[in-house]
Amino acid sequence: MERIEPPQPANESYGYKIVDDLELIYPNLLVDLYQSVENNSFTTYPYGFYKNKILDSKELDLMKEFISELAGTEYHEILTQGINNIPTKESLENSLEKINSLLGGGSDYAPDAYLFEFGNIGMDYNEALEEYNLMKTNGLDIAFTRYFNDYAGIFISLITWFLPLSVWLKDGKSGIANTIFVKSTNTIKLFLSRIFAITVSILLVLILFYSYYEFKIVGTYGIENTNILKAYGLLIIWLLPNVLFCVSMSSLITIVTNNVITAIVGPLGTFITLLMSPKGIYGNYGWQLVLRHNTIGNEQYFLDHFNQLLLNRSVWLLIGVFICVLSIIALNKKREGYYAIKTSVSHKSRVKA
Repeated sequence: MERIEPPQPANESYGYKIVDDLELIYPNLLVDLYQSVENNSFTTYPYGFYKNKILDSKELDLMKEFISELAGTEYHEILTQGINNIPTKESLENSLEKINSLLGGGSDYAPDAYLFEFGNIGMDYNEALEEYNLMKTNGLDIAFTRYFNDYAGIFISLITWFLPLSVWLKDGKSGIANTIFVKSTNTIKLFLSRIFAITVSILLVLILFYSYYEFKIVGTYGIENTNILKAYGLLIIWLLPNVLFCVSMSSLITIVTNNVITAIVGPLGTFITLLMSPKGIYGNYGWQLVLRHNTIGNEQYFLDHFNQLLLNRSVWLLIGVFICVLSIIALNKKREGYYAIKTSVSHKSRVKA
């Protein structure tokens, strides 16, 4: 486990931080874009795979028009006059949307990627010391919680699909059909009790794993430099939407199809989503299901974008709840015979409770 130490004046490097400052980002972005046009060579990652994009003459002329529009000057004056015309963030991202679309997507100029490519700058001693003090004030364990959540979010979004699958498929086994269709149990109660049990079980496993690291962190840095309640709260806020979405979606697909297709569709969908997600893994709280913060640092960035993180988690939590509602409707129809499981026991022969 990486140890957090205060920076020393004699250090050769003090790490990096992400800054959302167009006065720093824009010149670097414009120069890089201009050089890419001059070389007619653009690095892109459509669907997560590397591709060197080369434009034809018409596309290249259109790209120059987009850049001129962005810089507010003629193309040949971009590096002399245009570089000083700092646009608004809205104007910049509108232009970058056109540029990224022309390149086929997955470029460093995408509106959800440029910040991490051109806003990732090196820190000096004073900035590194300020970052360290901020982490210490916020609780050093919070930094490790984010790092843990980054990997845990990927892991549970890949494997959580299988547990609901096994639970709901048991209803189709011989001998269970009679019980599940005749017992006078409310559908809502039946569904929610299972979803609650599965979700809580997964969260408890995550909390148990994380507790091992939390105890080590407290032992290393002292309880006075940690914030245990905030760390566990962040873990639940961060990962609960992942768990609920995967559990509810797996339940819905399995209830409707009554087969193991979820075991393929679920993990594959997550994997493709990860490949197509924005490139920034050091603090990306956009709209994707799996949030990324694959670094111990970037404390200020985390605090500045915490409201975006909460909004993201709230949206995915509501999506999970909505899927639960759809699943309850589907399960109720199934219990009434609409999606009746094909077993040796016919629907008409089942005794109503």
